[in-house]
Amino acid sequence: MFSFIIFLSILPFIYLLTQQVYVGGILYAVGNVAGLIGAVLMMWQVVLGMRFISHKIRPDLIRNTKLHIFLGTYGLVLVFVHPILQLVKYGWELATNFDFRDPFYSNVNWGKLAITIFLLTWITSALFRKKIAYRYWLMIHYLNYFMILFVFLHARNLGTFIAHFEWVTIYFNSLFLLFLSIVTFRIARFLNIGKIKFSLVSKTNVTNEVVRYEFRNVG
Repeated sequence: MFSFIIFLSILPFIYLLTQQVYVGGILYAVGNVAGLIGAVLMMWQVVLGMRFISHKIRPDLIRNTKLHIFLGTYGLVLVFVHPILQLVKYGWELATNFDFRDPFYSNVNWGKLAITIFLLTWITSALFRKKIAYRYWLMIHYLNYFMILFVFLHARNLGTFIAHFEWVTIYFNSLFLLFLSIVTFRIARFLNIGKIKFSLVSKTNVTNEVVRYEFRNVG
């Protein structure tokens, strides 16, 4: 079910492969579509990493973890297909220009930052997971929230298909707003916002193996 939902979320972008006239050929259409699909897979991978969310959709932790790894593996391929084909079209200056004062290259650089974070989290998970303390590994993975933000800024301002098709703009923005809602809920949960608070009233040893706790709702 989870895999099917993810498939449906990227399916609309396949149509854009037939709209190559807007990007100058099928090769560049593939590059743009790979970027859009890669962005969506990134979002889903981050969501899958939030177990309290993924568990509600599918309570099978092992299958969710395998899907998380699968998205990371093939998402990596799509993440690189997009910039490589853009380099073929626009030249190496895309990779070497880090000027944030120029509007065009500033938006390109958001994409570079997103790729850097993605690579960092992928490498620390795939190659160095057992060598890094869980606390530091988790802190690195929290950077993925910023990665999705950078991806959105990059695609929203530079995406050719986003600029030419209103439905792509609405759909991409809707996915991003959904992601923001999930992240907001995640932060609120972390800060215990909206949770019912209790205080321990008493602790009674019923038997040698049974302990009874009484709590009071404090709002």
